[in-house]
Amino acid sequence: MLFATYDRLAIALRRSFERFQASILLLGVLATLLALVHDVVGGVGLHWLVVAAPVVISVLIALANRRAAGRRWVLLRAAAESIKSEIYRYRTGSGIYAESAPSRPDGAGRQLLLTRQLEAVEATLMQTDVSGGPLTPYDGPLPPAIHGAEAGDDGLSPLDAERYVDMRLADQLSYYRGKVADLDRRRAALQLLTIVAGGVGTLLAASGLEI
Repeated sequence: MLFATYDRLAIALRRSFERFQASILLLGVLATLLALVHDVVGGVGLHWLVVAAPVVISVLIALANRRAAGRRWVLLRAAAESIKSEIYRYRTGSGIYAESAPSRPDGAGRQLLLTRQLEAVEATLMQTDVSGGPLTPYDGPLPPAIHGAEAGDDGLSPLDAERYVDMRLADQLSYYRGKVADLDRRRAALQLLTIVAGGVGTLLAASGLEI
């Protein structure tokens, strides 16, 4: 439940953060364009648009800083991943969840240990910027949909080494390989766009069309 809550909130905050950043960047470009056009064309209406654009950008930046969506998203994602790691340690009986673990408190059952570890993650998170925003509890199906998890997996049953490798390691390798390939394609496209834009800008300036 705790993992599902943090995971869902992290996803929502990341999308909000990205929308704010994209809006600020687009308005910045628009404000520059309006200023250039106003310098050539003039006009009262265009003048007020030139004045209003930076004001709107400032408001968006202030809202973004106030909400701290970027920081809160990173903190929530880190907490969710910590909880996921703890759950997998519990399921594989490793670390403090092993019967012979030297750091295991005497008389503490595995479920009690898991509860304590999750409470520690939650307590640490509540001392950060995350506590300044709403933490709406997850109300969807349990266990939540986790990338790579098997359809019939209940999220808490014991795992042997083979199943752990299939569900955790193989899944993560597959995810990051796909992610790296996607980001590499995006980087190449943006680099090409940068080169083309620079060339077009130089050509326009040389043709006397500076604006």
